[in-house]
Amino acid sequence: MRPLPDSASEGRANPKGIPCLYVASQKETAMSEIRPWLGSIISVARFTNSKELRVIDFSRHHTNKLPIYLSEPDEAKRIEAVWTNLDKAFSQPVTNSDQKSDYAPTQIIAELVKSLGYDGIAFRSSLGQGHNLALFDLNSVNFKDSSLFRVNDVQFSFESSNDERYI
Repeated sequence: MRPLPDSASEGRANPKGIPCLYVASQKETAMSEIRPWLGSIISVARFTNSKELRVIDFSRHHTNKLPIYLSEPDEAKRIEAVWTNLDKAFSQPVTNSDQKSDYAPTQIIAELVKSLGYDGIAFRSSLGQGHNLALFDLNSVNFKDSSLFRVNDVQFSFESSNDERYI
C-alpha cells in the first residue's frame, strides 16, 4: 500500500524516486482515483495519523470554474484566483498519455510546501466527492486495516463541448 522508498514512480506531488503517500478522505474517492475497470478487485486500506499533521489545504478555494476578469481584480480576488488555480492544478485528472513533465509545476509547489515543514498537501478529487492528500513522510500514518471491493458499476456523464477538434 505504500510506495517503495527506492523506486517511487512520478506523481502529481512527487518527482520520480522521491516517494509520497497518496491517500483519500473517503474510500469511494480512493477507489475512483485508481480508475478501476468493471469486475476488477481492488484493495482499500485505512490509515490513522501517528501525529497531528500540518497540511496545506488547496481545496478551501475549490470552485467549479476558474475566475476570468475583464479588468485588473483587487488583491483579494487575485489571491483567491491563485488558490483556485492551485487546487485545479492538483485536482485535474491525468491519463497515461500525459507527459511526465506536466507534473513539474505541481511537484515544485509540493517541494516548496515540504521545505516549509508541512507534512503534506490536500486537494479536491475531480473523480469523487472527497479530498486527496499527498503525504511527504511515508510513516506519518499507520496502517489500520484493509478490505477488498469488486467494481460493479462505472458511471459517466457527457455534455457537448462544441469543440471542432472532436468533430
